[in-house]
Amino acid sequence: MMSIAELEQLIPTVNYFVHRIAAPSWSIVRDMISFHDLTYIDKGKATYLINDVPYHVRAGDVIYIPKGNIREAYTYEDTLMQSYAFNFDFFVPGNEEVVLPFPTILQIGRFNELTDLCQDFNRTWVEKNPGYQLKARALFMQILHKLLTFTLFSNSNRNLDPRIGTIKEYIINHYFEPLEIEQLAEMFHLHPVYLGALFKKCTGSSIKEFITKIRINSAESLLSMGGYTVGEAAVRCGFEDIYYFSKVYKKYKGVPPSHALR
Repeated sequence: MMSIAELEQLIPTVNYFVHRIAAPSWSIVRDMISFHDLTYIDKGKATYLINDVPYHVRAGDVIYIPKGNIREAYTYEDTLMQSYAFNFDFFVPGNEEVVLPFPTILQIGRFNELTDLCQDFNRTWVEKNPGYQLKARALFMQILHKLLTFTLFSNSNRNLDPRIGTIKEYIINHYFEPLEIEQLAEMFHLHPVYLGALFKKCTGSSIKEFITKIRINSAESLLSMGGYTVGEAAVRCGFEDIYYFSKVYKKYKGVPPSHALR
């Protein structure tokens, strides 16, 4: 399986894309594919045969067929498939023969954020404005990130409560200020205990842990840019005690903050 470090270096190239609205006679003729096939089923049903093994898919499923497999497919007249289909290759420096860590069928359900990304990709692909390939690659990387999150990380934000999304955005924009759960709960008209439980359920971490992570990552960025001492970066990112900052930084990063200085 590809490591997280390898996944972060992944450079995809989409060679073919179609927002497929299948006719009753639609099918994919049996053949070995020389690309990776990723298809998000938006409506209806279909059967894909991969190396002659049948896989039945329906709305909300993603099917991934790696390069070099034999593919065949057909839909059903009473439940015609609509889908977003990507044929792509990708490059990972130092690792030429890799397969994405997806199951053959990923059952994610109807997910608005993924659908919106696919629709945006479709608009970009068919309009073909100057620079469209760059935007298409960026959108496809977002799609892959969503799917990798569902596959690899148990604390997926797939069912993120919109209130938690707003609170996260507030924290990211105000991490350098004093922040307490009671203050956030009052601002967003929630009970502190309920907010703490809801945040943990949606993100997999406590509010305090999330605030600390944002502050530490921001401090690392400041230190690596140059122009800030460790103490200045600590204060700029909401830490009043430089010794506490250094302790927490080393806990999160494995090295003291001075390691990031330029």
